[in-house]
Amino acid sequence: FEFEKLPEGPGNISGKVVYTESRFVAALGTHTKEFLREFVRAYKPLYPNVKKGTAKFGLDAKKPDPLGLFARQQVFRIPAGCAVFWSEQLLHGQVKTPLNAQVEYGCYLGFFPAGSRAAYKAACGRDEREDRLQSFADGRAPRLWPSLDRVHLFPLRFQNFPKLLQRYIDKMPREHPMICSRVTAAGKTVPHLQPTPRPDYRPPQLTALGRKLLGLDSWEEEQDKEVEEREQEREQ
Repeated sequence: FEFEKLPEGPGNISGKVVYTESRFVAALGTHTKEFLREFVRAYKPLYPNVKKGTAKFGLDAKKPDPLGLFARQQVFRIPAGCAVFWSEQLLHGQVKTPLNAQVEYGCYLGFFPAGSRAAYKAACGRDEREDRLQSFADGRAPRLWPSLDRVHLFPLRFQNFPKLLQRYIDKMPREHPMICSRVTAAGKTVPHLQPTPRPDYRPPQLTALGRKLLGLDSWEEEQDKEVEEREQEREQ
């Protein structure tokens, strides 16, 4: 989030499909441009160290909360097998799951304009559309999220706290192929998780809309066809 640069328009849509019952936290009504202007006015003086280009940051509960955002946040329970969608500008988060609780499984969905952004290639060295199509073809994660944050198999901070990672590994089947170990720079062997190949993966069949959402087919061709059909109707 950049205090100096308010986003234009309503923003992109984000979503999540949940495989087990999950929780979604949000402060409703915080996605509008009117709110964002008020947010910048009220909170910029409280967070002077937020650097330009920062994608996101968290509010400190110990600091003043002029708009009462902590009190406005709500927890929504999402049943297994359902999906939730929200504006990327909405203030939202996730309930912290206790280490001894069941893991919440889900899949995040990112919606953004078709094509490639220069910032994507600058961040990871790969064309965005090519990376998306390769992800679909191979069944692997793309290099970056739509927010341009790098995709990791597990939270990056676990690299420095292997004991935390071990607590999640303990919830997995003992012989799970993702479980492995690595050697740190200090020569210590610590628990680790690695991506596993999926030899049985086959790209799913797509509808005409799905092909355009993925980027296989152009939206412009469909729009040109609609314009041509309307012109033919007028001539008739």
